[in-house]
Formats: sequence, structure tokens, C-alpha cells
Amino acid sequence: MKNNIIDEYKKEKPIYQRVAEKLQILINELLRENSIHIHQISCRIKEEDSLSNKISLKEDKYKRLTDITDIVGIRIITYLDSDVDLVADMIKKEFNVDTANSIDKRKLDNDVFGYRSLHFVASFSDERCKLTEFKVIKDKKFEIQIRSILQHAWAEIEHDLGYKSSISVPDDFIRGFNRLSALLETADIEFDRLKKSLYSYEHTLPKLIKERPNDIEINQASITSYAKNNPLNKEAIQKIVSIRQCRINYKAYTNELLFNSLSYLNIKTIGDLERTAISVKEKYIQFIEEVHINDADIISGTNITTPIFYLCYYIALSRDCLKELADVSNKTFSRKEIRLYNKAFNKINEITPSK
Repeated sequence: MKNNIIDEYKKEKPIYQRVAEKLQILINELLRENSIHIHQISCRIKEEDSLSNKISLKEDKYKRLTDITDIVGIRIITYLDSDVDLVADMIKKEFNVDTANSIDKRKLDNDVFGYRSLHFVASFSDERCKLTEFKVIKDKKFEIQIRSILQHAWAEIEHDLGYKSSISVPDDFIRGFNRLSALLETADIEFDRLKKSLYSYEHTLPKLIKERPNDIEINQASITSYAKNNPLNKEAIQKIVSIRQCRINYKAYTNELLFNSLSYLNIKTIGDLERTAISVKEKYIQFIEEVHINDADIISGTNITTPIFYLCYYIALSRDCLKELADVSNKTFSRKEIRLYNKAFNKINEITPSK
């Protein structure tokens, strides 16, 4: 019986290789379409030796090749435990899931430590198998493993140590394993909690900024909210778009350069930022216009935080401290950039003399 299965495997291996190829491409596409960001995805085909060992362990269970459902296996490693559920919902929607042979190994007894992962046995959906490229592989089953990066860390370390269950671990070490398992599970829970808290904070920021901007410190979330919603920042963005005929990246670009620049200029809160921008409103917008009209070639990508960088440069020029700003923010200006910014600043202040 075993030899028959191995012979069938050798004959069918090219088809299983095609299953693996199509499966990995499809899952990557589905993850992108569903905006699910993962850490890693990997796919493998069970080798002949591994298959032979599997059959030997349970010869009474495996009578034919189709009884073995993990010849092709794909592993999806997510960042968070909650992402495991997002991926699982996607798999259930897009594939035919063999519920009887699938198992959620995250559901452990309270006194059990060890491997936690979600395993699906599945095949391509009936609708997808109507496509010519899927017809030849429509009856092939495969295993999909989904787990968080911390669950993956446990599995890898457990495998390296060589212990698969509490039964094989000496009593003296069981408490240690339990502590580690609890710590990793707690970390998974806490990362999810932090993500939800950050999401909630980010969605309340527009209201908080409107009501009490002086209480909102400068950070990535607050700068992003300001850049997306502040009327003056929007005006500056539209000025850049009209000159360069470019698209704006609405993902805020924030880094140490921006935060260090704002800090050096004593802009500590969103209220400080709003007042600073308003105090030089006309000149600041003209400065952006002059810079882009004179030499757009030296300007890199444009996103919603770009005007804030220019505001910092303009304020630094007005205080005659652009070099110092560059030093504290680790920004290296080219000679061409310095000439461009100085030329724009001088022209604006000739057009609009200080009172």
C-alpha cells in the first residue's frame, strides 16, 4: 500500500508543484486585495522521505494519496493574533475548507502549554476551478497554517529544543515552559490591545486637535492628523500639485528629521504648529511656490507632510539658522538646495517687505 502511494506521489508531483505555485500567488493577491499586512508567507511540497515516514506512522489511515491532505502546505505568519482571524475569514470565503480535517490549535486547555496555530485543510473554490488554469488541480487538497509571529517563535524554539508536548518534558521544566507560553500569549494580547488603542486615538485626534490643540503633543499620529485635516496644509499641498502636476501620497512621511526640526524651532504641540503656520501664512505659501517653480527637479516625493518640512525651512531661514537646523536634524542640504531656498526666501521678502 505504501509503495503504491509513493508511486502515485511521484506521478502526481508536477501537479502538486503547480498547486503550490498557484496557491502562493493567489493568497498573496488576496492579502493585497483585502489590505491584510503579514510578516511572511512560505510554501512547501512534502518530500518523498517525509511522506514515507508519515505513511509509516499511520498505515491504517492512509490507503491512497488523496487521503494525505498536507502534501502541499502554506504557512502565513501574521504580526498580530487578531490578524490570524482576518486571514482565516479570507480563507473561508475564498476556498473550499474541509472543516472536518481543519483544527484551531490556538484553543488549548488552561493547564496546557505549547504550539498554537490555526490549520485549514482546503481546496480551490468551485468558482475558481471553472478557470482553465485551475481545472487540472481542482481536486487537490492542501494545508494552510496561520499563526502570529510570536506563535511562530514558540513553534520554532520548541522544535529546536525537541519537545513537542508536556508529556515529553521533565516535570522540573514544565513550569518554565508554562511561564514562557503565558508570556508569549500575554504579549500577543497586549500588542492587539495597543493596536486597538492607537486606532482609537488616531480616530479621535481630529476632534481633539480642534478642541484643544495646545494639549496635543507632536508625534507621528498627531502630525498625520494635522497634515490630513488642516486647511492651510491642504492649501500648500494643492499649490504643489498645481505647479508640479503630481499626485500626492496621502500616507504621511514622518521621521526624526521632521520631529527634530520642529523641536529645534520650539514647536512642541499642534497648537504651536498651527500658530507658526498662520503667522507666516502668505510668505510660507509663496516660499513653497518659488521653490517648486524655480527647480522642481531637486524635490523628491511629495506627500501630505511635505508642506511642514517647508514651513520648518522657511522659519529657519527667517531666523538665520538653517545650518543649525540641518545639524540638529541630521539633514544634509546640497549647495543647490541651499541656493534655491535662499533665493526663494529673499525674493518673497522683497515682494512682501517686513513691516
